[in-house]
Amino acid sequence: MNTNDELEFILERSFAEASKYKKQYVTSEHILVVLLSINSIKTILVNYKIDSKKLQNELKVFIEHRVQTHQNPSLTRDPELSLGVKMVLSYASTKAKETSLKQIKAHHILLSLFRDKHSHAIYFLSKYGIKQNTLEQDINNLDSQIITSNDEDPIHKYCDNLSEKAASGTLDTLVDRQTELTQIFEILSRRKKNNPLLIGDPGVGKSAIIEGLATLLLDNQVNHHFKNATVLSLNISSLIAGTKYRGEFEERLDLLIKSIKTKKNIVLVLEDIHNLIGAGAISAGSMDASGLLKPFLSSGEIKCIGTTTYKDFKQVLEKEPTFTRRFNKIDIEELSTKQTLRVLENSKHYYEDFHGVRYSLPILEAIITLSDRFLTSRRFPDKAIDLLDSVGAKVSLNKDDKKIKDVEISDVEDMLGKRVNLPNSVVKLEDKELLLNLEPNLKSQLFGQDEAIEKVVESIIFAKSGLKDPNKPIGTFLFAGPTGVGKTEFAKQLASFMNIDFSRFDMSEYSERHAVSRLIGSPPGYIGYEQGGLLTAQIEKTPHCVILFDEIEKAHPDVHNILLQAMDYATLTDNNGEKSNLKSVIIILTSNSGAYELSQIPIGFKQDQNQSKSLRAIEKSFSPEFRNRLNAIIQFNSLTKNSYQEIIEKHLVELKETVKEQGKNIIFDENIKYYILTKGVDSQNGARKLKQFIDDKVAVPLSKVLLFASLNNNQTIRISYINNEINVEPVLITSPVKAHATVQQ
Repeated sequence: MNTNDELEFILERSFAEASKYKKQYVTSEHILVVLLSINSIKTILVNYKIDSKKLQNELKVFIEHRVQTHQNPSLTRDPELSLGVKMVLSYASTKAKETSLKQIKAHHILLSLFRDKHSHAIYFLSKYGIKQNTLEQDINNLDSQIITSNDEDPIHKYCDNLSEKAASGTLDTLVDRQTELTQIFEILSRRKKNNPLLIGDPGVGKSAIIEGLATLLLDNQVNHHFKNATVLSLNISSLIAGTKYRGEFEERLDLLIKSIKTKKNIVLVLEDIHNLIGAGAISAGSMDASGLLKPFLSSGEIKCIGTTTYKDFKQVLEKEPTFTRRFNKIDIEELSTKQTLRVLENSKHYYEDFHGVRYSLPILEAIITLSDRFLTSRRFPDKAIDLLDSVGAKVSLNKDDKKIKDVEISDVEDMLGKRVNLPNSVVKLEDKELLLNLEPNLKSQLFGQDEAIEKVVESIIFAKSGLKDPNKPIGTFLFAGPTGVGKTEFAKQLASFMNIDFSRFDMSEYSERHAVSRLIGSPPGYIGYEQGGLLTAQIEKTPHCVILFDEIEKAHPDVHNILLQAMDYATLTDNNGEKSNLKSVIIILTSNSGAYELSQIPIGFKQDQNQSKSLRAIEKSFSPEFRNRLNAIIQFNSLTKNSYQEIIEKHLVELKETVKEQGKNIIFDENIKYYILTKGVDSQNGARKLKQFIDDKVAVPLSKVLLFASLNNNQTIRISYINNEINVEPVLITSPVKAHATVQQ
């Protein structure tokens, strides 16, 4: 049996009808119910003055009460094809071969129903006055017309008939595009230059509008100018394929245009119309497809609808004004979340029948919310439909039986996490737990900066609540303060606890004006123009991240200007005109501006005068328009003695954990902590200098013992400070080995 889209659609819907009422077999009555919903069959029955809807309703009542159900309805098993249906399909295949058609059509199956003599489908057809001989004669005439048009008309060879697909019911219904359809009809009704050009980003639904137009024209619910109009989609690859010699392509296209002109009410669709530029041209300057179409497009002899993207329009079509002036542009905007929800509600049954799953309304809303949050580089409704299909496939593959399974929110989160390469703890519809623990987690790793932590966490919670402007980054902060107090470490820990990527850009590398091109790409004509910029590429790769611009005051002022649009509108335009989306990015800038003023000892009773001086120093370093786009300027305090003690404890614990991974244990005497605090703290250089001191005075002697001493598994090593020297010695071993390092006071 030669299968095709139309036959697969009929069988798929027939099985769905049988499963709906828990029937054991798919019978001829189920087939007839589905056939009555296909437009081509409705057209045939109009000649017999039959109300298709009335006949369909009678059949459904008969199927529900008379057709055999499962003996045990609690067992969920797929229905099987009855012997009568198998006979019907076999005869339909034979009928199609007799008429030299390559595919079984719906009308072949309708005629073949008369072969199932014991079915009630024949009774219902006869009741409404349909006789086998009359029907067979009408269908033979229809086949002859199809064969004749296929053999003689290049339209069949080089075009896809969207009207036929709409008649077979294989096209999805269009939702919420009435404004665009009205514009299309207005342009198509013009006397000349009656050619709409649909321009929009990939995934906004340009092809869906074309398919919706084909369905609308088929229902004849349009102006009399478009009654019985046919929508054809040009297959440019078929038109070019096999052209070996000069003039073959031009001859094919000329025959196609002449064929379209001889037929009335043909609408030719040119999808990805930018591909016509240069198509069929043998050499530079020779005639291509666009050049051959120009006279007919401007005269109004044929109606064409083109589709393209903004990028392709700018790079290709904009350079061919003599071609594009024959079209009238229609901008296709991205659907809103509410409109996308209506699209999913309208089309979900196709995916439920295909995958054997069920999507509830909360699941559809979750798909839209999560795809909007994490698939920022793609457009609605395509990204939501894509996720809907992917989740259905995932759930379908994991089913143990053939029972219809409900899709869970966790299924959506798991699939999206794989898609965007993020852990499941991040890809959550509700991330309350992560945000609730964010402040205590940060305070456990950063010491002496509680006020800074609280301000940042409050700003992030505000953004995540949905109250912030959706067209801005999650947060934009300037961390100011002395060196070594935890500004860079804060950014790293924030990314770690939020389970997102961390990217650092050292602004000392961008102090020259020309270095700005490294962030967004080189301008046209310069080396590296095709490669793009480091910053825009990073955002495209990891749209959910913390981006740190370290020591921003060292960057060239042009870098500040580039960041203005990123901080204000959450977009960054690269050298190719592509916009990167920063809505899911946390931007952190660090600066040492004002650190000197903050470190001075205040005179008199004005204890906050250093704070004011520090803020004035920051104001001198950054322009007002730059500062106004920040969520907050956060001053980091100098570290106190208690802060240093907590930092020492943290570093020693980390050292102990590192050694434990090698199967050894460490015991630190309390005097070692006191020694590090008194000798290793440098208030001017902060925690960074303290870490170096611990590495030099503790970690280096420890490394000698680990490498050269004879140690057992689970060996305990004691580290202490006695008599002005660090002692690192294994304990509880037969032949003790002592390694020590003398420390000069």
